[in-house]
Amino acid sequence: MLVEKKDTKQLYALKSLHKEQLIDKDQIEHTKAERYVLEKSNSPFLVSLEYAFQTPEKLFFVMEFMRYWISHYDWTF
Repeated sequence: MLVEKKDTKQLYALKSLHKEQLIDKDQIEHTKAERYVLEKSNSPFLVSLEYAFQTPEKLFFVMEFMRYWISHYDWTF
């Protein structure tokens, strides 16, 4: 989902995850690893995690929003 920070008008990508589904699908460790990678990444090929928060039912990852998509057809070798 595309969201806007109210005070700066900065655009971010928001990913929401249902905690119950993560537990049912045994994805807890995978989700922790995803957060860690996004938080620590410094690559032009990965978006960075700007914020993370939770409610009793969901986890939320707020990530850098990339306007441009580079498909594999755009690469020149």
